Amino acid sequence: MTKNSLFSGKRFLITQPMIRGLNGSTMVTLELASFLKSCGAKVVVYTNIALDPALSLFKKAEIRVITPQEKMEFSVNDFDYIWVHSLTLPRSLLDDLKIERKKNPPFIFLHMSALDQIPDEHPWIYQLEEKLSSLSLYISDGTLTANEKYGLPKKVGFYRNPAPVEFAEAARKEAPAELKRLLVVSNHPPKEVLEATEMLEKRGVVVDKLGEGQAKYSLVTPELLKKYDAVITIGKTVQYCLMTNTPVYIYDHFGGEGWLTPKNYDRTKSFNFSGRFTSNKPGAEIAEDLINGFSDAVAFQNSLSLEQKEDFMIDRVLEKILTQVEPRKLGAFDSEYIETVKAAELCSELRFIASEELGDLRDNTFDVRERCNYYKNELEKVTSAKSYRIFNTLLKPYKKLRSLGRKQA
Repeated sequence: MTKNSLFSGKRFLITQPMIRGLNGSTMVTLELASFLKSCGAKVVVYTNIALDPALSLFKKAEIRVITPQEKMEFSVNDFDYIWVHSLTLPRSLLDDLKIERKKNPPFIFLHMSALDQIPDEHPWIYQLEEKLSSLSLYISDGTLTANEKYGLPKKVGFYRNPAPVEFAEAARKEAPAELKRLLVVSNHPPKEVLEATEMLEKRGVVVDKLGEGQAKYSLVTPELLKKYDAVITIGKTVQYCLMTNTPVYIYDHFGGEGWLTPKNYDRTKSFNFSGRFTSNKPGAEIAEDLINGFSDAVAFQNSLSLEQKEDFMIDRVLEKILTQVEPRKLGAFDSEYIETVKAAELCSELRFIASEELGDLRDNTFDVRERCNYYKNELEKVTSAKSYRIFNTLLKPYKKLRSLGRKQA
């Protein structure tokens, strides 16, 4: 497929529950929109709330992002494809479904999590996906299985968090021979990983950490991965490592399988390389495993063929999906049903806005607490200083005379 042949001139609406952090479906939306735009497509992203740091990346990529606050009117006729995350849809577009039309764009729904504590990743609005979906995609076999209890749409497929084409283009010819530089990519590195990296640093391995709350918080790029011999991570970054031929150790707050090898590849792939359903390991065991298992991880990376990586190549994956998907014949939707769906969408919108406001309040409270602790520590430094004690001793007679003067007055 040439980069501008299949999608050039096509109009895409991609919906996303929120844009803020550099994680999850936000990055999937950014990479999907960026690739389609690079192919000549016209892309609009609709989201309940859009904030930095992620919003700045959409602006840099010149991708239009629209929120409900802009009160833009959407029409089904405005798009050739509608790609939906978390059942997020503009309410004006839902109104459009009350009208019967001869032609509709394909609606594609993506589910990215198997966890029940993330309810918006499931079909949470009754029968909406079943009524609209031309194709429902799942990030892994485990995610599809978790959604079976809700009833699966007629046509399903997989979108396994494919990596941008730049990662395949930057693939190493061979994986490194020795572990000298290690990158930890995590927004929540567990204690045992931090312990393991401390042990490795004592053995001369250079370790850097990337993620929210870490010294570095930025996108994972092919150029970044080239600087390291291996990566500790889970989820989407694993696909980046596979495409760049970088040995990857799967471990995070869920636990993990350790080095990705032929023995665990199929199992970890079926759960989107999340590390779930495994036991936790002590830090010392992780450290030894990182050193002793490195050569096997390198051999596995060197053995992977291009065909084995196709599921993680965004150009090939989208070509298969969008050439096979077809629009469904949709009659006019019942007005009462659409009004119910609109009310549910409004509840979801308000939920995401409220969660960000609460998040800001939490962050502000944390900042105030940190400043208070800082000034408390500074005060303790002053009061414990020898010069302060001497000065305070010299002032005691003055304080006593001052006190007596007040009593006489």
